[in-house]
Amino acid sequence: MPVLFRDVRLPERDAGEGTTLSVNPLVENRPIAALGAPPAQQGRIVEGRGDLPIPGPINGHGRAFVNPMEGRRACLPLALFKLGESPAFKRVRPTQGQAYLRTMLGCIATLRHGATAGMAVCPFLPEPTEKIIDAVAQACADSGMRIALAREEPELSKIGKRPFLDDPEPAEIGEKLAHQPGLRGADLLALYDHLIARWHGAGDGRIGAAFVCSAPLRVAPWSFAALDAMSRAHELALGVHRLETKHQRVFGDARMGGRSMVKCARDLGPLSDRKQVVQANRVDADDLDPVATAGANVAHNPTSDPRRGSGAGPMRELPDRGISRALGAGETFAGDRLNIWSVTKAAALAPTRAGVARPLRPSARDGHRAGTRGGGCAKRRPGWGSMELGAPADLILVDLSPRACPPINDLARQLGHVENNSAVRPTLAAGCVVAKNGRVTAVDKAALPAKAREVFAALAPVPRGAANAILAPLPANLAMHKRAVAGDIGRTHMFRQGLS
Repeated sequence: MPVLFRDVRLPERDAGEGTTLSVNPLVENRPIAALGAPPAQQGRIVEGRGDLPIPGPINGHGRAFVNPMEGRRACLPLALFKLGESPAFKRVRPTQGQAYLRTMLGCIATLRHGATAGMAVCPFLPEPTEKIIDAVAQACADSGMRIALAREEPELSKIGKRPFLDDPEPAEIGEKLAHQPGLRGADLLALYDHLIARWHGAGDGRIGAAFVCSAPLRVAPWSFAALDAMSRAHELALGVHRLETKHQRVFGDARMGGRSMVKCARDLGPLSDRKQVVQANRVDADDLDPVATAGANVAHNPTSDPRRGSGAGPMRELPDRGISRALGAGETFAGDRLNIWSVTKAAALAPTRAGVARPLRPSARDGHRAGTRGGGCAKRRPGWGSMELGAPADLILVDLSPRACPPINDLARQLGHVENNSAVRPTLAAGCVVAKNGRVTAVDKAALPAKAREVFAALAPVPRGAANAILAPLPANLAMHKRAVAGDIGRTHMFRQGLS
């Protein structure tokens, strides 16, 4: 049934501070069909009351599966996070019901903050199964969100991720670092076949598949090449974590022949418009120029990455080079929120905190574009994050009344720097209301929280025990990490006039 938004205002295309007079956009068969339909048009009517319809924010790189983990871990550097994962996390292997519930909680948190779509990277620790993948995908479909699902698991042992191999280790810790994950490349690729065959295009097209592999130091070269080939065959995005930290830059110098992670990944498979460079916090011009030439894009996590000491990436240099970027909330244990509004604001403020001259600061329009259209470009989903005719009707209505919104001085700045989701009324995905005034409509609002409290209260000792198991190798890992970051690599995550 067509959906008519009656009495809404649209942003002026050429003036960031203004809105149009009242219009009546029409959503027909889920895409946007018209931006000036007459009020007499038949169909379901959503009363706008002078509200502002804009594209819903897109979580360009998030984790749907690691909920509820808010505040679970200390602010350790990312390298210590990664060295501390499995095999200890075999203790937190979920059931199908728990996997569904965790994912649904993440979807609810995202929808409550007005986001309509996202990239859900699922680290199925200790390893995935078809049933767990199905539970996660079903929760995404039931929530009403538009989701591109990918899975990511470590394939190599921890010992191969250390920049220095001459550090002495206690025998017990050395055995844990040498532990190989349970599933290897061929098994993991077969699970991607299942994800695509079973779920790509499900939920009336809202559920899709994408590819993600970890950094080049965490996967075998032939697995990387196989993922690249699958991505090319299916014409789906492939995200690769690169240059997240100074530790990784040192690893490239020490173990990869002086190559950065961007160069390592490029040598494993050519850059293209299918490729996404995830994080890119410690990059230089030699890294970014090939990314721009190939039409690849970048995903930043400007709230979760700084928490782990990784930096926030070159926010201004990317648009200067014409590189499309997406913004993501990361995972709840690293960012503790799935609020893309705060992510957009953090992206805009990061250069300011570093003391960059004003012309280099990203504008509010840059941040809004990255938080909406940039997420669609990253996932090779035309129209995501826009209000063009034919685009998916993934929209939010922002209350412009004086009680909810101050006078509009500059619309782009106020949405990017001031709005925190409090003025968002309905949230629509594919033309259907999935949240209203911060309450998700697709789930039983009374039963689900009660069930979540019951399940995760009983499970609380398990992740606590797994987290404690990480502490045993921490002193040795910390000594190695301090050695890795002690030297000057000639690059920082700070923003300055030009890149080194």
